[in-house]
Amino acid sequence: MIKVLSSGLNVVLELRFKTQVEGFWLQDHWEISVIKTQKFARSYVNTFSGNSQLDDKDVIATPKNFGLTQRGVVHEFGHMIGLKDEYEKQSAWYKDKTSIMNNGEVVKQRHLRHFSNWVSSKLQKHKIS
Repeated sequence: MIKVLSSGLNVVLELRFKTQVEGFWLQDHWEISVIKTQKFARSYVNTFSGNSQLDDKDVIATPKNFGLTQRGVVHEFGHMIGLKDEYEKQSAWYKDKTSIMNNGEVVKQRHLRHFSNWVSSKLQKHKIS
């Protein structure tokens, strides 16, 4: 849930995906390549070009530090929507190990903040409270 209106209605985030095997569409927003591997390969997202490289192991919950597990595809999707890594020591959220952008898979309210801000501006523009 992103926001609760004064009427009690909830504003939620719904994501829809279209997939295509091979080729390209002129209206592509992201190109995601998935490779088959025998073992874990490093995945990445390039937000400038809209490309992402994943491997077939990224959908499997993988043991991480601190007894946590994480699916790489979920973490990399966070980058696609503009979230930054939080496992770097300079991150304000470095100690929040359960976070999806750290070692876990918990989506925190801060991860939804930029959606909430966008929704708030649209509601204000249309005089909806």
